[in-house]
Amino acid sequence: MNKNQIRTVVELDMIGYGNVAKELEEHLGVEVVEMLNNQIQSFVDVGLNAVGKNRDEVVKASNGDNAVIVFECADDAHKFAQAIYQETWEYNTKKDVRSAQRWFRIGAATGKLYQKFKNGKEIIAGSVITRAYRLEAAGKSGDFLIDINTYNLLSEELKKKYGLEETVRGKLSETFQVRRCKMIPDSSQTIEKQPKAEDDFKSDFERYLSSLEEGLKKELRILYKNNTQVFKIIIADGGFPTEFLQDGQSIYVTINEFLSKCKGMSKNQLSNIFSILYEENKGSKILEKAVNFLN
Repeated sequence: MNKNQIRTVVELDMIGYGNVAKELEEHLGVEVVEMLNNQIQSFVDVGLNAVGKNRDEVVKASNGDNAVIVFECADDAHKFAQAIYQETWEYNTKKDVRSAQRWFRIGAATGKLYQKFKNGKEIIAGSVITRAYRLEAAGKSGDFLIDINTYNLLSEELKKKYGLEETVRGKLSETFQVRRCKMIPDSSQTIEKQPKAEDDFKSDFERYLSSLEEGLKKELRILYKNNTQVFKIIIADGGFPTEFLQDGQSIYVTINEFLSKCKGMSKNQLSNIFSILYEENKGSKILEKAVNFLN
C-alpha cells in the first residue's frame, strides 16, 4: 500500500569516515572496514533503543558511515540524536588517538514522505529527505540541526534546549531556516579522559555562553545603566560572589568581569544567578534563553 504522510527524517554521518576507513584498510585489510561500518550502526542501535524503536521499522537506509531514519514523532528524533551523541562522547573519552574517536553530525527535517513497497523492497521519496541531508552537512559535530517544521512539532520542554532561529546554506543558492541544539562539545574540543558529569556540562555551557556573550553584555548594560549597585545586589541574591567585583567600576567593566567569572561556574550556580536576573527582567529574550538552557 502506498503512503503519503508527514514524517521526521533524521540523517547522520560520521565525520572523517573516508580517512579512517582508508587507514584501517591499509594497515589491517579491507575486511576491517566492515567492522567500522558495524560499529557505526551499533551507535545507531543505541539511539533506537533509547526511543524503543525497531531497526527494521524505522531505518530506511544505511551505507557505511551514515543512516537515514524515519520517525513519526519529532521528540523521538531529538531523543535518538541525544542518545547517540552521549554514547559517542563516552566512547571518545576513552580514546587517546584522534583517529580512534568517532564524531558525528546529525540533522533532521519534517515533511511529506512517500512510502511504498515494490518487489518486497520499501521505497521512500520526498524533498524532506534532501533537506535532512543538507542540514546534517551544514551542522557541526555535536549539533542536532533541525528545520522549523521539526522544531514546531517538538514538546515545549525540548524546544527550550534549542538556540534562536538561524539561516544555513545548502547547495548553490539553497538556504534553510533552522534551530540548533548543541548536545555535546564538538570535535575541536579537547577531551579529558573519564570526565565528570559536571565538567561535561561546564564545557558545553561555556561554548553556549560564548555565543551569547556579546548579546548579554549589551542587554545587561542597557538594563543596569547607572545602576551598578542594583545589579550587584541582584546577582548576589542569586549566589554570585560579588567580592570579585571591585567597587566604583563602571557597569561596562562590571558586566565584563561578571561574565568572565560565570564561565568557570557550575550548572547549579549559573542557573540560580540567571534565573534571578530573568525574574527581575521578564521581558529579556536573551536572559530567557540562558535560563532555558540551564534548566
